[in-house]
Amino acid sequence: MLRSVRSRLKTPRPFYALDTYTRSQYNLTLLIAVGIDAEDHILPLAWALVPGEDETWWSWFCEHLALAFESDLLPEYVIISDRDKGLLNAVESKLPGAYHAMCCQHIAENVHKKFGREHKAPFWQIARAQSQSAFDTAVQALQRDSPQVEEYLSLIGYKNFAFACFPLPRYGHDTSNIVESTNSAWREIRELPPLQLIDGIYQWTLTTFYEWQRVGLDSGNQNFSNAAYRSYKHRESIARGFQVLPSSDSNFLVTTSQGVDFIVILPAIFDGQQQGSCSCGKYQEYRAPCSHAIACIQYLGQDPYKYFASYYKWKSLQRTYELPLQPVTLQGLQPLDNDPLLPPIKKAKRGRPKVARIRANYKIDKRIHCCSVCSQAGHNRRVCPNQPVEHGRAQKVRDQRIIEGKC
Repeated sequence: MLRSVRSRLKTPRPFYALDTYTRSQYNLTLLIAVGIDAEDHILPLAWALVPGEDETWWSWFCEHLALAFESDLLPEYVIISDRDKGLLNAVESKLPGAYHAMCCQHIAENVHKKFGREHKAPFWQIARAQSQSAFDTAVQALQRDSPQVEEYLSLIGYKNFAFACFPLPRYGHDTSNIVESTNSAWREIRELPPLQLIDGIYQWTLTTFYEWQRVGLDSGNQNFSNAAYRSYKHRESIARGFQVLPSSDSNFLVTTSQGVDFIVILPAIFDGQQQGSCSCGKYQEYRAPCSHAIACIQYLGQDPYKYFASYYKWKSLQRTYELPLQPVTLQGLQPLDNDPLLPPIKKAKRGRPKVARIRANYKIDKRIHCCSVCSQAGHNRRVCPNQPVEHGRAQKVRDQRIIEGKC
């Protein structure tokens, strides 16, 4: 069974997300590790139920994750998560080959909570700046307008979350939302008792992998996964309006229809290891030609297929699911010798149960209602201290009758 799971780790992108689910009536925490396959499906790799979310249990989870996959992990890969201190230390000590990226959504929420809603937009400008110059400009603007926010972000470390500074590709993901999506798919399973929960996740994974294994190629697609093929055709249609000026077979100046210039460098001899680059940054980020690089490849009359990393190819997707998971049953399951088996402690939590994570909205400006009598804020006409008589409506009727000459 482990062999079929390990075989999947060799084909997806070297990008994984870690997160947890803690809102359980059994006072247990579900730790999850997921990846992304060639079809952009979220690929569950490991999960565990532990007593709590702290450095001890995250270290245990990361250690067993490394032991289970052994040499299948690449020398360098990316793990994205929130900034939980126990998780940061566990990844650093147990997964030495990992470059730990911080979830930008969690950082944005912290900025919102600590400093106010108006500072979220400058944060996203820094986090998603496409070039070093745009990044420097955004940081300088924040340092000038809100130095305390800039100091907070610099303590986190720009190299841990900013697109312009992170050393390895994250394939378009700067948040850990892929784990949030997995949590959503397992919503009903998460409320089961512990043993049934683990079995339910395994059954869900078994049947889902079988369904993904049966996916066929789109019409006209021969080499890519369907998701990669659709994305490529979209970028190809955009590239038709670009002007390409070559300086060699590998260096190009590309001008878009809006008059914006980009410098593209294609690998002279593609051997599966060399990677091209573009000044837009997307070629390096996705390990797949951007629209500017596609224009250059078409200019040379080359096959774009060979410029894509193997993570996007149909053969990689087939290898991901070629070994099926074996069915497992809980019937006849026995505890280990000399290992006391105790029932889970069920504890009802206060308030209405939460089944989905709702992003916090702090200090959102609310509509201000004004009194219809005195036009001041903070009260309505029923408690207005500026009423001309005891009852404002009666006064209005009286005034109207005076105007009409009936009084």
